[in-house]
Amino acid sequence: MKNIIFIGGIHGSGKGTICETLKNKIDLIHLTASEVLKWDELSTQEEKLVTNIDETQNRLVINLNKIVEENKTYLLDGHYCLLNKDGKPEKIPIQTFKDINPKKIILVIANPETIKKRLAKRDAKTYDINIIEEFQNLEINFATEISEILEISLHIINSEQFEIETLLYFLK
Repeated sequence: MKNIIFIGGIHGSGKGTICETLKNKIDLIHLTASEVLKWDELSTQEEKLVTNIDETQNRLVINLNKIVEENKTYLLDGHYCLLNKDGKPEKIPIQTFKDINPKKIILVIANPETIKKRLAKRDAKTYDINIIEEFQNLEINFATEISEILEISLHIINSEQFEIETLLYFLK
């Protein structure tokens, strides 16, 4: 599936907004991991905890294989890490990224306080700032590790200082 650009970041980092901007600027198909997984069959949209990360990621890869066509480019909006059933950040299995085989990866970050405010507004819930910081730090470290293991480029974007031209240049 070498025609996938993977864009990840924790909940509330700004991935969705950046994806919307991108899909209006270049020819690609935007997929969210939640849609591909058919998350509504597994849990409620508001629920951020994942009971079985391995099983969920296997389902993602199987469903992606059914969707992705060779002659099209896809922007897959997802995560490098997830909150496990105990509410703790956990890395997604590296095999998932090997199976997806993205041509490039992007990580979206933001100030943890900004993320906390975005999530409070979006989900009407209060999230622990320490969990947000731990989650985002794990994503940064793991995205870097994935980039090295897969030998592909990683572009890190701060959604609060986002410039579309820089990202478009990276994608070319």
